[in-house]
Amino acid sequence: MKRVYIKALLIVVSIGIIVMLFAILDSPLLYSVQNTSSTLSHVNPAKYDVISGDPAGSVIPAMGDLMDRSGTIVVHIRNKDYVAAQEELEQYAAASRSFNNMIINLDMTESEMKEFGDRNRESVDALAVLLEDSRRFDELSSLEIQYRDENNPEYLYSVTYEGDALKLKMEEAYAKYSTQQSRLVNISGRYGVESSSYEQSTDTFSRVVEGVAAAQEERTAQITLNPLFPMTLGIDTDTARFGESIIMAGTLYRSPYTDVSIYIDSTLRGTVQTDIDGRYIAEYPAGDLKAGRHLVYATHGSRYSRVIEFTVLPSAADLTLSVRMITEDEANVACSGTLTCHDMPVSGERVTIVSDDGRSVETITDESGSYYCTGQFEPGIRSVYASVDGETHPLEYTTSEIVTLEIPPPAATITSLILKIAAVLIACLVGAAILRDEMMRKTWRNASPVPRRTASPGLFHPETPEWPRPLPAPEEIAQRYADLVGGNRYGDAVRLLYCSIAARIARKAQISNYPAWTPREILGAGAKGPDDGLKHFIGLYEEARYGSDSPTADTARLVFSSYDTVVKDFGGVND
Repeated sequence: MKRVYIKALLIVVSIGIIVMLFAILDSPLLYSVQNTSSTLSHVNPAKYDVISGDPAGSVIPAMGDLMDRSGTIVVHIRNKDYVAAQEELEQYAAASRSFNNMIINLDMTESEMKEFGDRNRESVDALAVLLEDSRRFDELSSLEIQYRDENNPEYLYSVTYEGDALKLKMEEAYAKYSTQQSRLVNISGRYGVESSSYEQSTDTFSRVVEGVAAAQEERTAQITLNPLFPMTLGIDTDTARFGESIIMAGTLYRSPYTDVSIYIDSTLRGTVQTDIDGRYIAEYPAGDLKAGRHLVYATHGSRYSRVIEFTVLPSAADLTLSVRMITEDEANVACSGTLTCHDMPVSGERVTIVSDDGRSVETITDESGSYYCTGQFEPGIRSVYASVDGETHPLEYTTSEIVTLEIPPPAATITSLILKIAAVLIACLVGAAILRDEMMRKTWRNASPVPRRTASPGLFHPETPEWPRPLPAPEEIAQRYADLVGGNRYGDAVRLLYCSIAARIARKAQISNYPAWTPREILGAGAKGPDDGLKHFIGLYEEARYGSDSPTADTARLVFSSYDTVVKDFGGVND
């Protein structure tokens, strides 16, 4: 590669690096007090001193905020202001997630604060059930009035049984909510946090559930089953777990080969057919239900069985998580893992990936219990974990192990890659230049005259030499040299001097094709023994012509001085 191309490439690479450095300087990656982003090899000790010295400074106010939020939500539900209750519940859930992330950031996962966060999450879930089921129970009250006016007993049955299911769920939600009260009050009291609002919300919650139970009891009293053709139902167990099944059997009298619908929690779960005697049997996996109390009944037309209650117990689960960096338009991490229970895959369960920067992504497990999702987390050292709360299966609240990774800024990822490539390229170019220069110097130090080559008859047939032919006089060469130097054409001036010497040597050696010979071959043809003057001239010419730097005026003068010495040694034009 010619020197001019090497220099041009180096200039382009240098400009590119400078542009990228300006982009970084606009958003510096360097550590500062204001920029507390740290890496796996660099942390901010002052930052952690503040946290470890006074963790209550940030956690306790957040704890008090959570204890105050629940009371107004229950009051809105009691007053049937479901819109306001929904808005405040969403804010409460967001504050609860923020508190849990704070606990992870402060590395307080083994403390009472972690227990407070977990129990508070259970309270959020209980309030969500109360809000949703209270709204639906009011809708059933409106439907009940409509069906009574229409004298439609079949629909009245469905309203009554769905009301039973809602009442059961709200009673269960209250039990969960009140269970948390004692421990939440104790923890908050230890840190001087006021808990009267939460305690009052528990009483209000209880009155809402009692009102629903009274209304449902009154509704059920007005329902009578078919006494002529009754329908029976029984189940094989009162409790079940993930991996087990609920066996339901009964009789629809005087109805052979008739379809019977099975409802669990007022939702149609399947249809079976009676045999010749009107008997039927059905099986339903407990793993497809949430943990808690459930109601089951069977129906055919206007004929209904009695309602039977059973309980699905929660089971411990195993949740894994792996996180890796990716480079996509709207994602910088990819999360994957598996969810199993009793060594069986759990499919269709919602998995939430939570980062300590407050962001989270959700995904659903597939049939093999595996999950995969991508997300965009803030740059820096992130602590990430996965969790499941048994939303669709009877699972205990489960979290994976915390995964720590370093997420570089988007620009830094690309810039780092380009800088590494540029560094390797520059190193290669510099190494090549140094190696070439060293080889030239070594070759020059060890240079020896090269013997004259004679052309093989079968390879080259030179024309008849035209020697003697007139050669330019030294004065003419000196004038042409001065003209070239005056035009700053130092490389051409040096070349002119070499061609003049080469022509004189070729004339003596009768070499007609001397322009095709290398300087070393010309040296070998012209030297009749040690000739330091000619050897010095050829060395200066090679360094000026083939060196890493372009010839300068000083170089040209040095070569001309050596040229003048060689010409004098040759003795003039006709030597």
